[in-house]
Amino acid sequence: MKSIRVDNWIAVLFVGVACAIVGLRSLSPLVLNSDASVQIGAALSLLDGDGFGTYILNSDVTQPPKVNPLTWYAPGFSLVLFGLLKLGLPMPTALKAMYAIASIVGWLGWGLIFRDVLRSQQKGALSQCVAGLLAVLLPFYFTYDWIGTDLFLWAGIPLIIRLFYSSNERNDASFWIGCLVGLMYAFRYAAIFIIVGFCLFFLIKRRNFLKLGKILLGFGLFYGAISIYRSLVSTRVPSQLTVSGLLQPDALLRKLIQIADGLRQVRYLLFSHLSGVIPSGRIIIVLVFALLLIYASILVWGYPSGSEKRSSNSRLEIILCLNFGLISMLAVISFFSSIDFVYLADQRYYYPLFPSLVLVAYEVGFGQDQTRFDWNQLLKIVSLVFLGSLIFFSVTVFLRTPDRVFGFDRFDAKMYLTEYPSNDILNRHPDSYETAIELLKKNPQAKIISFAENFDFYHTLDPEIRRRFLPASYLKQKIFSTHTSSRDLPVYLIFGMEENCKSYCFYDSGKKVELIEQIAPPKVVYENNQEKVRILSTKLPKGLKFKFSL
Repeated sequence: MKSIRVDNWIAVLFVGVACAIVGLRSLSPLVLNSDASVQIGAALSLLDGDGFGTYILNSDVTQPPKVNPLTWYAPGFSLVLFGLLKLGLPMPTALKAMYAIASIVGWLGWGLIFRDVLRSQQKGALSQCVAGLLAVLLPFYFTYDWIGTDLFLWAGIPLIIRLFYSSNERNDASFWIGCLVGLMYAFRYAAIFIIVGFCLFFLIKRRNFLKLGKILLGFGLFYGAISIYRSLVSTRVPSQLTVSGLLQPDALLRKLIQIADGLRQVRYLLFSHLSGVIPSGRIIIVLVFALLLIYASILVWGYPSGSEKRSSNSRLEIILCLNFGLISMLAVISFFSSIDFVYLADQRYYYPLFPSLVLVAYEVGFGQDQTRFDWNQLLKIVSLVFLGSLIFFSVTVFLRTPDRVFGFDRFDAKMYLTEYPSNDILNRHPDSYETAIELLKKNPQAKIISFAENFDFYHTLDPEIRRRFLPASYLKQKIFSTHTSSRDLPVYLIFGMEENCKSYCFYDSGKKVELIEQIAPPKVVYENNQEKVRILSTKLPKGLKFKFSL
């Protein structure tokens, strides 16, 4: 009974620290990325009665903009935000409420799994000391950033894991697990990797395929509904998969090299965002792949126990299947991707599964004691080395960057902390953003066409400004659109200041915008070298025909 109380207290400490961090972050300003800005724009457009999407240039640029339905991103985030705004909540409050609830639910789920792990272990001073350190450090330093929709996927995964290994034949929750995965898919399309993980689990087990069928049925309800919506809005989301380019030996070799190089980012499964600040030398890479390889043995041969016979541990097995399912899915998509982007190398795809492998390492590292040195002992040693490394790096990095607790990972934390406490939404290009809005207010007839990468403006609250603040295209995809101007139209053109572009280019492609050659030389009215934004003033003459192509 005493040890159970200790386990409970560690779990309470775990969730308590997480709630404290959520409280701190709820007082900090919000910083958006481009993805979140687009999704917020869809909610605002729906609130204004213009449809569920974002504004884009009309074929006649002098006419009101069209609404491009939101299909590239999952609709869940925008629909929930729309509901909160409809209730009258201010934008920052609504966003913070969504992020805070997701953060607490996520850490509560991981806390319950951590408690279950503790109850299955040998009780000792060292194991409980390490558990206490993890209970403080994990939520304190690794609470997900309040940016975009990855947080909601991260929050749902521990609920799915625990519901799966806690259910039994009498209380089979497979269908509801599938529904929960479908709900995650409605927030983040990347949740499809969870289905890949479940398929891997049941293929390894070679039984209980009825449960897999129930999971697929529950997931299919949400997947089908979203697919029907995308079909009804008659919008074409370009496929990113192809095999045509891979038939050439050079292209095939280049893909394989990119995937091999991208595999190094798998370390984010183990160290999360610390991977960006700790030494990424060979020792860390060897440790990461050693852990993954020896944990793969658990899926093949079973969980190491004190007896000669290895036992089955569904908790470890489903966690490992989800991790290997994610890696496999990213590798396949990267291989067949039609765009020059290696998904396997993008760290954000690994964040939602953290700290699942940390809990696996703890469970294996402090499992049943064995007196002889064998493969099981090697599993324990490598797991304990990883846990020690994680704790060491967490403490040392925090001493250097304590402001990370406020949730600023990829931005200028010191600048934003000067705004604390705040209920504002901060733009990553604040001066340029304010200047652009002032220009539109001074010239009511003008429109803005933005070619700048990651210049976030979709979330602008004023609907009239938002209808005149338009992107050259919807997202960074292959652009091909033709336009005309039925009258003289004053416009401001926003460009980034990319190193690979000596003139005025699309995003970071280095390809010059043809429109510049068809109009009078534009006048530079604003330039910000720090934010790397340039604003030009010009006029599109009546009868002009132009196209955007990339």
